[in-house]
Amino acid sequence: MIWISRTSSGLIIQRDAVEIAIEGAAVALALGPIIHELVDAGRALGLARREGYEAGLDQGYANAQIAAATRERIADRQAAELVEALAIGVLANAA
Repeated sequence: MIWISRTSSGLIIQRDAVEIAIEGAAVALALGPIIHELVDAGRALGLARREGYEAGLDQGYANAQIAAATRERIADRQAAELVEALAIGVLANAA
């Protein structure tokens, strides 16, 4: 959020940790470009956040795919071991 305060000597513009003081005579010339720059910086930050969020989603999806494949391999191996153990048990009982 951008805060603009009028002082006896001009304006003070604050956004996050940035504070800009503009003398009264320079307000007409400087106010527009300064606000434009502050708003554009906010847009750039928002875009960076969205890109980071999307990259996180992509990485999360890739991690989930890897985890699912790993679980499937483990389940297949456990099933094969169980079948083998049952076959050995059946052979032992038959003998």
